[in-house]
Amino acid sequence: MDFIRTKQSGVQSDFTGALAGLKDYFNIEEVERYGLPYNISTLAYDPVQSLLAVATHQNGESHAEVHVFGRNRVQVAYQLGHPAAVKQLQLCDSRIIVFDSANKITIFDLRTPGQPGKAYTVPGAATYVRSDPCLDWLFIGTQTGEVIAYDLDREVAARDFKIVNFWRKHAGGPRSLPIVSLDIHPKNIDILLITYPEGSAVYSFSAINKQDNKQGDVLHYLELPAPHGARNAPRVISATWHPTGTFVCMTHEDSTISIWNPKDGTLIAARNVDDTIVRGASAEELAIKRPISKIAWCSTSNPDDTSLLIAGGTNMAMPTSGMTLIDLGPTPITLTSSLKTLSDHFIYPRKQKILPTSIEFDVVDFCVIPKTTPHYGGGHDPMAVIALLANGELATLDFPSGTPLSPALLLHPSLVLAHPYASRFDLTMVKRDRWLGLPDMAKPKHNILEGGAPRIKDSRRYDDRPVLQTSHPNGMVRIWDIGQGDTVECDMMIELDPGRVLQKGVDLKVDIVSMGSAVLEVAVGMETGEVVMYRFSEKNPVFGHTPDDPKLSRWANPNGEDGPLHNVTMRADPTIQKGIFPVCVLDQKCGSILAIKMSDIGFCAVAYQTGHISVLDMRGPAVIFHSSITIPTKESKRFSMHKKSPSAPTEKPTALEFGIITPENDKFNFLCLFVGTSLGRVLTYKITPSPSGYSCSFHSADRDLDAAPSHNPIISLTPLNSDTGKKAWATQQAFAALKDGLRTPGVIVAVSQQEVRVFKPGSDRAAKRDLDKYKPCISAAVTEHSSGIVLTTIYDGSAQNYSLPGLSSVGKKLDLPFNMSREVRVMENGHIVGWIGNSAEIVMVSIVPKNFKRVLDVLYNPDTPPTQRPTISNLQWVTGTQFVSVEDLDVIIGGMNRPEKLTPAQAVEIQAGSSTGVFGDLAKRINERGEKLQGVEDSFDSLTNSAMGLSDAVSKYVGQQKKKALIGGITGKWF
Repeated sequence: MDFIRTKQSGVQSDFTGALAGLKDYFNIEEVERYGLPYNISTLAYDPVQSLLAVATHQNGESHAEVHVFGRNRVQVAYQLGHPAAVKQLQLCDSRIIVFDSANKITIFDLRTPGQPGKAYTVPGAATYVRSDPCLDWLFIGTQTGEVIAYDLDREVAARDFKIVNFWRKHAGGPRSLPIVSLDIHPKNIDILLITYPEGSAVYSFSAINKQDNKQGDVLHYLELPAPHGARNAPRVISATWHPTGTFVCMTHEDSTISIWNPKDGTLIAARNVDDTIVRGASAEELAIKRPISKIAWCSTSNPDDTSLLIAGGTNMAMPTSGMTLIDLGPTPITLTSSLKTLSDHFIYPRKQKILPTSIEFDVVDFCVIPKTTPHYGGGHDPMAVIALLANGELATLDFPSGTPLSPALLLHPSLVLAHPYASRFDLTMVKRDRWLGLPDMAKPKHNILEGGAPRIKDSRRYDDRPVLQTSHPNGMVRIWDIGQGDTVECDMMIELDPGRVLQKGVDLKVDIVSMGSAVLEVAVGMETGEVVMYRFSEKNPVFGHTPDDPKLSRWANPNGEDGPLHNVTMRADPTIQKGIFPVCVLDQKCGSILAIKMSDIGFCAVAYQTGHISVLDMRGPAVIFHSSITIPTKESKRFSMHKKSPSAPTEKPTALEFGIITPENDKFNFLCLFVGTSLGRVLTYKITPSPSGYSCSFHSADRDLDAAPSHNPIISLTPLNSDTGKKAWATQQAFAALKDGLRTPGVIVAVSQQEVRVFKPGSDRAAKRDLDKYKPCISAAVTEHSSGIVLTTIYDGSAQNYSLPGLSSVGKKLDLPFNMSREVRVMENGHIVGWIGNSAEIVMVSIVPKNFKRVLDVLYNPDTPPTQRPTISNLQWVTGTQFVSVEDLDVIIGGMNRPEKLTPAQAVEIQAGSSTGVFGDLAKRINERGEKLQGVEDSFDSLTNSAMGLSDAVSKYVGQQKKKALIGGITGKWF
């Protein structure tokens, strides 16, 4: 059968060679992985280490994960050891603190990337946790309203420390109100803000409780009175400190914000996001508000110049969604300001505005990105804010302007895939020197991720770069090197904005993207039928113009007002000096785009839903061909007894490819455009020079329409040199050699959903192999290997290789992990890229294992410890504020018998756990017994020393008394 197919194809050589006999040569190995397996549930940022951590939801049997991102594609994943949903995520120096729905706290170590964490099960039920990068203690609020402390350094709970439910004592009754939030004073670690559903308590660790004479007492209770017409006050959902601890902000379930003076418990103001004054208003007078999901009290470089950033709380009738920024301005001095002055400061802010995100989805969480320090409440001098939407997408905004920031310049590609979720991807192998020659398109205003160090990978200096083009629902196209298990030398991400070029904010779905491999020209096909052409240029014609310049909206038409081509060079981004800029827009009004092929020699072909194809010469640019493929352009060479049914489906172009070969009955090479159709045919067009430039004309079809199946769309076309088996693509070198009159005998490898054909264009003969009609092929490519080439096809969740030109099966069927309902692309080197599940996670696998090294990135930098925590001022200390140092707090919480700090060797021994076996456990018990006996001996020694010291002290005391008595007697006798 192979011999017959070879003869039918007109090829005399075997291109597969020894690969056909290597049964175990092909296998699947993962090469690269980008994206997140499931939606993001929460996120956290550390400005000192400059790392961003996100937690994902669990799904089925898969556990939740925590992904930490840094610079230069640094990414490390930690996985929870049990099924649970992450409720809180905090970065605390070298630790990742995860509190989940299983009532467990897992602590991962940034110094050991990817390793399992230390899990601690909270007694009872935990509700909230709070940490501080300068403290060794994790405060845990419980369902019963108590607060316990966990020693992060010793990895054990504090045995003799517990904050009882003071609110139960304050309100009376047997109720056990849970803790809803905890917050440490920004400048005084002696003060802890404990929040219950009915109010907050300002707790001092060092204060003495007068009732039981114990250390630790509540200084003031903050409780909002019920509004007129309501039986109870709105429940509290969270509370936070002013950046300097001057005030307390409580948020309530009815979206009320109450401001308090923690020094005397005075209510200063109560307001909503929209209604400035709610104190005294009836419940009926207040409009229905969106619930407040999160609030952050931010500041500028001056911690007393503050603003409130609020997610939610807006009127439900407002169509605008996003976050609200209430700019309060400089904080009044509380010692010299009246209550009205303080109240007006919050009721009448300096400025208030909406930071828009998405109209469809609310913001459920956000992460403020400080520039330098994690202190002052975590919102000191922020440069940006990353918002998490209800559907799991991200939105990055500048702070405080609210201007959307491009994630392409700021975030890791795995996060960019969810910013918003990528809807599709296209893939191009780009010449390495051309890709590395790209300049930095634009320097980001901020650098969010600067921490970590990437692992050392192999360098493939002579391989073409796999450049991915991801399309997003907002019309953005992001172009970046996905890598192939090697070092990504240019990790830049290019962003194209067709919405800016088309000047519309709706109907921005991208159907397909095509990019040249040797020339940086990109064609973006929109769902509405427009094709936006881009080209690399060293000079931006509108660089330096202001955004409101009328020149930036110019829409020129070189072919007249009714022509399909429009010049849009003036719609480039004026902030970028050199890069990839829009050139023109092609709008043939022929429906949606089915296929686009951007060549390396200045031609672009576009296939439309109506059955038309257009060929564009990018040198002009100019349209040199536009016609329907159903119009008879040449009589078929075949004779058919069948008549075309009037109900036959319309033939549409589905695949495009440029090649340079010698067609059948021609004497030298031509630039050819091969068009695969929805009925399984392959049409050949020739592009030739003309007096006005270039012209395109029909040449041949591989079969007549009556012989074609009813529906068998072509999905892949590959021209090959029939003598050598090399690709006969339209390269710049081959195009330049057309003037020499060379001959390149060629064949076309055409893959449809149901069959594979190898034939010469214009010839009646073809080698053919039927595929499974119940499992249609969705992707295919001719892949090159060290011993030959094979045709790699993708269908039904697996990959199968075929020899060329014999089309016999090579090797076993390879199972793939991809979602076959989405894009899957086969690269020329045997790598396959596809989506995992329904998430925004892209994986690259290789069909030839190469044993890639799995070394994790470095995350923690020990040379950048946490910055020193701010403390109380001299004036506060003079006026009576108790100063408590970190060491004092360690004694208050841990007591005098706090366990010693673990040495690295002890930590490793504990990490080994139960892996020591029976004899190891026996030895451990013997050692423990010896340590206890040694402790008893030390105790006796200490007791002996104490007794001797006591005897010496008594003798000294008696001697002093005798001396005093003697001196007293003498003085009394003489005086």
